[in-house]
Formats: sequence, C-alpha cells, structure tokens
Amino acid sequence: MAKAKDILIPSMSGEWSYILGLIYADGYIHKGGLEIKLKESDGYILKQIGGWLKYNLELNPRFDIVKRKDGFNGENSLRMRIHSVKFAKLLNSYGLKSNKSLTLKWPTSGLFMKDFIRGYIDGDGCICNSSNKLYTIILGSYDFLNGLSDYLHKTLSFNKRSILKHNNSKISKIAYSTTDSKNLCDWIYSAPLNFFLVRKHSKYLSYIEASVC
Repeated sequence: MAKAKDILIPSMSGEWSYILGLIYADGYIHKGGLEIKLKESDGYILKQIGGWLKYNLELNPRFDIVKRKDGFNGENSLRMRIHSVKFAKLLNSYGLKSNKSLTLKWPTSGLFMKDFIRGYIDGDGCICNSSNKLYTIILGSYDFLNGLSDYLHKTLSFNKRSILKHNNSKISKIAYSTTDSKNLCDWIYSAPLNFFLVRKHSKYLSYIEASVC
C-alpha cells in the first residue's frame, strides 16, 4: 500500500482488480466520488466490496435502497456511495471518467485480468445456460470490447468475434458460444477466487454439472 498526495494507492491484487472491473461496468464516477447500484438481491457483493474499501483504503462507503418501478424487473436496487474527491481522482488514474459508457477504453495498467474481467461481467455481462449450452454476452463501448476481444484472442486463443450493436442502441455487445464461453468461465472462476456474483457463477456450475451427467 502506497500513499501519494494523501490518496491511498492499493497494491494491485485480485480483489482490487475485480472492484475496478465492476466499477468499469456499473460505476458512476463524478468529481465528488463514486456511486454504484446493483439490484437488491445482488447487493451483498457491494457490502463485501465496501468492507474491503473501508479496511484497505480507509474509505467510508454508505448504502441505501433505491426503490424503483422499472428496471431490474421491478426490483429495488442497493446503492453504494463513496464521497471522496481523492478516491475519484484515483479512479480517474485508471481511465475511469464520468459519462464513460460510450467512451470507455480497454485498460492498459497491470491488472489481474481474470478478476478484472469477472468483475466487469458481473456488472455488464450475462452468463446463460440454456438447453445444455453456455453463452456469455458482454456489453460495453466498442473500444472496450475490441480490447477485450484482442486480449482473449492473445491470451486464451479465442477466435476474434464481431462486435455488434445492442438492441439498436449506441451500446455494443460481444457474444461467446459454448466452447469459448466455457473456457472463459473456467478461467475467470479458477482459484484463487475472491469476489463473484453467486447468481452468475451458478449458471456456469449448472452447465458443468449437466455436462458430466
């Protein structure tokens, strides 16, 4: 752990890489800090992350329930808010800015990539197990997904995938079918494993269990 200009800089780790991945996907960064929301049933992961940030970065995350009638299938969301200009500047140093949805770039810093990608998928990805076939769909900016595709091609020998528009919106998507999706999940859920959404991990486990029956 280092400290520069009163900003605690965490040592790179799987936990911090996962947190950055989730913030890349779902975080709202502003000059005063960070806000991030997940549906309430997934909110336990924010509580876990909040505990890590409090212990390691001396931050004071606050949580509240946001009631909503739309989105998340009508489910309320849990919001984590961190009011810290210094923390916002730290996130800026990783390429995270406000209004990042369409401009996000693939990170170049030395992250633990399997944890970072798992965090991103937990925020803006979908793991589906249907008819004993496994699919992974990931949303994001074109530049980010192009960087992800290049990384998986070089690291896991995935075939390059087309990056498509998602539902005719400005958001892009990339999809992996069973073979690549299984290889991706084998990797991101390999030990050592820290934070993860049980709901998405369970889709992968159910596919594995059905495959060996």
